[in-house]
Amino acid sequence: MEIRGPQSFAVAGNGDIYILDTIDGQIEIFNNKGKQENTIKLPEDKEFFDIEFGKNNNVFVINDLGEINEYKNGKLKNTFEVSTDEGILGLFQDSKQNVVVRYLDGTETIVGNKNKNKSYKGKRKNKSIELQLDSETITVDYKYEPAGTYPLQKTESGEQLVIENEALLGEGLYVETRVESFKNGKSQGNTVALPTINYYTSVPKQFIYATKDGKVYQMVPQNNSVDIYELQISEGHKTNINKALVEKYNPMKPNKRKALIADWYTAYQRAGDMINLTWTFDPSKNKTPDTSTLTPPQHLASITSVSSQTGIPYNWGGYVGIDTSSSPSNWSIFRMGFPKGNTQVILIQMQAGFLEQWELIVADLSHPRIN
Repeated sequence: MEIRGPQSFAVAGNGDIYILDTIDGQIEIFNNKGKQENTIKLPEDKEFFDIEFGKNNNVFVINDLGEINEYKNGKLKNTFEVSTDEGILGLFQDSKQNVVVRYLDGTETIVGNKNKNKSYKGKRKNKSIELQLDSETITVDYKYEPAGTYPLQKTESGEQLVIENEALLGEGLYVETRVESFKNGKSQGNTVALPTINYYTSVPKQFIYATKDGKVYQMVPQNNSVDIYELQISEGHKTNINKALVEKYNPMKPNKRKALIADWYTAYQRAGDMINLTWTFDPSKNKTPDTSTLTPPQHLASITSVSSQTGIPYNWGGYVGIDTSSSPSNWSIFRMGFPKGNTQVILIQMQAGFLEQWELIVADLSHPRIN
C-alpha cells in the first residue's frame, strides 16, 4: 500500500511554495499568491517523502530507499544515496545552507558526504527534554508526556527553532505539536500547529517548514487542495491543552505510562522482525483473486511460480499473526497456515468499513508493508 498525496513542502526565500505531490509524481511550484507557476517532474515508481532547498535554491528530494535527487532550474543535476538503516527523519538545512539527512538517532550527514556527525543529543530529565546542540543547550519543559523533540531550523538572527510534541496518554491519545524559539538557551515564545482530523497523532515533520528568516509554515491537505498557513511565534507559552481536554483523555499516572511505553518498545522491536520476515509465496495455494472486495498486492499479482518474499504479510481468513492467533484452527498462525494454502495475501482497503479490522491488523502488524 502506498501513501499518495502531498507529502512535504518547502518555502523559498522569495515566498514561492514547493509542494511534493506524489499523486502526479512532481514538485508543484506556486507563487506567494497561490498561483501555480511551474512543475518539476519526478521519476516514476519512486516514493519521495521530503523536500528541502540547498545553496542557490537548488531543490533536493529524498525517497524511502535513501535516494536523493538534486534539481537546478528544474533540471536534474545530481543523484545521491544514503543509508536508511537508522531511520530517516527527513531533510534539513544546516547553518551553512548545506542540505543534510537527519536520522532518528540524532545523527546527520551532509548530502554528498558519507561521513555522519552528531546533530544533537536529547536527554530526558523528569518531564523535560534537554537538547544538546553544537552551540547551546536547550531545555524544553513539558507538563505531560514528551512525544518527540528535535531542532527544526537555526535562523539568520541566531534563534533556534525546535519542534515539540506533547501527549495526553490515557483514555485515548492526544498529541499537540508546537514550534518554540530559543536564543542563547532561553525561550523567546512559541506557536501551536493547527490541529486537524488528518493527523491522528502529531503533525508530521514534513508538514511543518521553517525558513532562515524565522518564519514558520504549516501545510494542511484538504480533499482536493492544499492550504498553507503561516504560524506566528509570539512571547509566552501557548497550548491548546486545557482542563477539559485533560479530563477527556484522563492521562495515566507515570508508573502505568512507563509500562505502556515499554510495551510499545517491545512492539517496535517485533515490528522490525516482521518487516524483514522472509516467506515462500506459492500462487497455486496462496494467490488472492481480484474481486470487488479483494485486491491482491501489486508485487504479487503477476507472479506465476513459487518465489521467496520479504515483508509483512497479511493473512486473509482470520485475525492471525506470524506466530499468534485470535482463534484456534488448523492454520492458527501464519508460518503454519500459509504453506498449507489455508491463507491468502490481500491488500486491505483503507475505508471506513474496514476500520475495526485495520486496528486489529495494526495491533499485530499482519499487513502488507506500507511504504
